[in-house]
Amino acid sequence: MARCMCGLRYALLDAAAVRPARHIHQLVAIRPPPPPLPSTPQASAGSAVHAKPPIPPPPPEQPHAETSFEATALSVSASEAGDPGASLPSPEQLLDLIGKDGIAAGLNKHWQAVSLLHEQEAFSVAQVAWIFDQCRHARSLKQKGKSIDHEAALPLGARVVHLFTHFVCARIPELTAEQTTCFVEALTGALPMDEFWLFMMAKQIQDTTEKFSPLQIATISRCYADNQLEDDEFFAALSERVTRGLEQFPLSELAVFLLACAKIRFLDEALCQKAFPLFEEAARVSHLDGASLSAAVTAAALLDWRRFQALHCCRVLAQNPRELQRSVRGGDLGMGLALATVYMRNTTGARLLLPVLLEKFSEAGNSLRMSEVAMIQRRSMIIGLCAAFGLPTRSSWILPHLRVLQDTIKKLQLHLDRSRRRDQYEPSPSSFHLEVVAVLRLLNVEHHLEYPQLPFRLDIAILPDQMRRAML
Repeated sequence: MARCMCGLRYALLDAAAVRPARHIHQLVAIRPPPPPLPSTPQASAGSAVHAKPPIPPPPPEQPHAETSFEATALSVSASEAGDPGASLPSPEQLLDLIGKDGIAAGLNKHWQAVSLLHEQEAFSVAQVAWIFDQCRHARSLKQKGKSIDHEAALPLGARVVHLFTHFVCARIPELTAEQTTCFVEALTGALPMDEFWLFMMAKQIQDTTEKFSPLQIATISRCYADNQLEDDEFFAALSERVTRGLEQFPLSELAVFLLACAKIRFLDEALCQKAFPLFEEAARVSHLDGASLSAAVTAAALLDWRRFQALHCCRVLAQNPRELQRSVRGGDLGMGLALATVYMRNTTGARLLLPVLLEKFSEAGNSLRMSEVAMIQRRSMIIGLCAAFGLPTRSSWILPHLRVLQDTIKKLQLHLDRSRRRDQYEPSPSSFHLEVVAVLRLLNVEHHLEYPQLPFRLDIAILPDQMRRAML
């Protein structure tokens, strides 16, 4: 028996010697095999002869190329403590996973990996711009995806802006025109607004306006104006760029820029003298959409550019109710059409449009938010006051128009009365400022804008002499 046991031992040693070295290395790297259990006193000597040697564990399987990173990224994201030994994915791999999951779900799922890579400055400017590009095309992220860790007070959108603001602001001169436009649109739309970041980009934009295409100029101006970010130097630089390259701008993009200037009360007479006549040609405006036509009329009204002949724009809108419906969705467009109806030099086109416009206003309560309905209701009342006081002349108001106007105001008021939270629909200071100025112009009351009154600057001032003339 002893010789048999000795022979078995040598046979096992010889078998181990001829096993490939690679397999031994794998076994040692993973886990050494457990030692054999000691024989119990009850076990017979013969039982040891028939016992099989311990089976070595199988070599580790190589993960599939598409799933290897996912497992790593998930382990990093799931680790709350941030194991320093865990291997981080590359930025390219991480962005690929975020893109597959969707921007909101992907950022929440892999937020820790994003933060760790950002701390290592692993992201390039182009990769950060990609994240913001995905954000600007998503639904609003301002209140989505609240975290459960130390950032519990910050929704997902705020975390994204807070994480990358210093990184991008330090590299603003390196941004391309496309990247700059992407950041501007994201920070004024789906993501929380960072005014310092937007201010830094505005200064860079105004020094490099030639880099930006007409579409980018229109988009940037719209984003700043919609958020009441007023800067005369910034809009002056953009306006000079538009005036120099006016032939490069399609009418749709030119209308967007003119409306942006009107919203923040920036008047460039040189641009208006060249731009508005382009919208007076029937051949040019016949194929424009409702938003572009309405934007042109609105801009002329808010800028008090009474030389604008709006007949062809209004005729196209009146003949295409569907396009008019799209334009009515914006309260500012409704304001411009209302003002054009009553005080432009040639009101024929505006009066042609008025009945159709009022009918669409009365239907607005069924599809718009309450704040927009309240804005349209206030601006319909402006038209009503003009009719009551015979502006511009009493002959401008025929009985059918007055009846439609009265019915529209009643319907809008009833719709607002159903709401129990009316106080939330008051206008913003900037929007209300525009409405006050518009009414003063309708009444031909002289006034000053941005009047210096140390130590303040008054938005609107009516001086004593102007008041006396208005009372005559």
